Amino acid sequence: MFFIFSAISYAIGIALIIFVIMQKKEPTATLAWIFVIVALPIVGVIFYLWFGYSRIERRIHKRQKSNQEIERQLGNIENTLTEYEILSEDSFDTMVQKELSQVTKGIDGFSITHGNSFKLITEPAEVFSRIEEAIENAKDSIHMEYYIFRRDKTGKRIRDLLIKAAKRGVEVRLLTDGVGSWTIGDVFILPLLQAGAKFARYLPVTFLGRPWHWNLRNHRKIAIFDGTLGMIGSINIGNEYRFRTGGEHDYYDTQIICKGPVVQQLQEVFASDWFFATKENLLESDRYFPLPERSGSETGQIADSGPDDPRYTLHEMICAAIHAAEHSVKITTPYFIPDQALIVAMRTAALRGVKVEVMLAHHFPSLHERLFFFAARSYYEDLLSYGIKIYEHTPGFLHEKSVTVDSAWASIGTANMDTRSFQLNFEVNVNFYSKETVKKLDDHFNENIDHCKEIDLEKFKKRPLIEQGAENVMRLFSPIL
Repeated sequence: MFFIFSAISYAIGIALIIFVIMQKKEPTATLAWIFVIVALPIVGVIFYLWFGYSRIERRIHKRQKSNQEIERQLGNIENTLTEYEILSEDSFDTMVQKELSQVTKGIDGFSITHGNSFKLITEPAEVFSRIEEAIENAKDSIHMEYYIFRRDKTGKRIRDLLIKAAKRGVEVRLLTDGVGSWTIGDVFILPLLQAGAKFARYLPVTFLGRPWHWNLRNHRKIAIFDGTLGMIGSINIGNEYRFRTGGEHDYYDTQIICKGPVVQQLQEVFASDWFFATKENLLESDRYFPLPERSGSETGQIADSGPDDPRYTLHEMICAAIHAAEHSVKITTPYFIPDQALIVAMRTAALRGVKVEVMLAHHFPSLHERLFFFAARSYYEDLLSYGIKIYEHTPGFLHEKSVTVDSAWASIGTANMDTRSFQLNFEVNVNFYSKETVKKLDDHFNENIDHCKEIDLEKFKKRPLIEQGAENVMRLFSPIL
C-alpha cells in the first residue's frame, strides 16, 4: 500500500514538474517551485496548486480585458491634465528627474504634473485624525480602497463615519482585498449597505471555490474625497496601525496627503479597480473627476503597477532611478527580497561612489512574516561588501515603503522591495520630483537612523551557523515568497 502511494505521489510530482517548466516563468521561480515539489512531495504539490498554478493567468487576462473596456475613457480623463503636465525634460535640473521623465513616457505612465501640494505624516494618531476629518467634511463622494480593513475598534469607527456620510447623501464606496480583509464578513458590512453605501471585495477567495487568487492581491491603500483630496501610504485600517503601546510590534508607517492634479490620477486608479470588481464605470461621469485646481507648486505623479501590466512599472522606475543616482539612494522597506536587476542597480551605484542606504525592519508582528526577515538577511553580505549601508529599525515594526534619490526624486506608497510587490500585487506609489518634499523624506530617513542598528559586515559574518542556515534556506524560497 505504501509503495503504491509513494509511486502515485512521485508520478504526480514528476508530471507537475514538467507542467511547471512548461509555464515559462522566471527561471529562479521555476527552480524554487521544483525544489518545493521534490523536497515536499505531497505538501509541495498542494502548495503549488494553491499558490503557483498558472490558472491565475486567467484572472490577469480578465483584468486586462477590464482595463481595455475603459481605456479610452481613462485617456480622456488624463487629457484634462494637459495644462498641468511637465512636457520637457528641460524642466528638470537633475539626472534622476530627467531619466524618470523619459521612463514615464516610455512606459506610457501617468503624466508628471505640477500644481500639487503634498504633506508627509508619520504619526498614526494624526493620520487617522485626517482620515476621520476628511470623511466628516466630504460633500459629494468618498472612495476608499484598502488591503486590510479590520472589524476592530478602528475599523468600526471608520465604518460608522462612512455610514453617517452615506446617510447625509455622500456617495460612499469601499473596496477591500479579498485576502487581506477576509475577516470582515457580511454582518460587519450590512449596516454600511443599509445606509446606501457601496462595498466590494477585490478577487474574493474561498478555500474550496476560488483558491487561485491568493497570488493576485490588491495591496493598495488609498482614499479620495470629493475628487479633490487624496491619501496614499502604507497605513491600513486597523488597531495595530493606529495605536502604539511602546512595544516591538508597534507599526511605523507614512501617509501622504495630496491635493492637485495627482488626486485625479489617484481617482483613476480607484475607478479602474472598482470597475474590475463591480463593473460600475465611474469614468462615465465628470462628477468624480472635477477639474483640478492648483494647490501648490510641487511636481509629482501617481505610479501604479500590477500583474496585468507586463512592464512591471514600479520595478522599472525604481531600478532606473537608482541607475541614474549621482549622490545618494535611501531605501526604506519592511520586506526586502531584491531580484538580480535591483541588486545590480544598487551595487553599480555604490561602485560609482553613490551613498546607498537601506533601512529594514528588525521586528515583525507574526512568525510567518519573520521568514521574510531571514530571506532578506541572506542578501546582506552581497550588499555590505560593496559598501552599501544597511540599518535595522529596532523600536517596532517598520512598515514604511519609500525610495529617495539625490534628494531630488522619491517614490512612496504601498510597494515593498520584493518580487511579490513588483510582479504579483496591485500596488500604487506617488512619485515626487520637487526637492521640497523629497527633503522631508530624507530628513525622516535620517531621523530614523537614530532608532536603528547599523549592520557591520565583519560582525555579521560571525553570526551563529543556525541563523546562516535559516537565511540560506529562505533564500532558496525567496523567488516565490
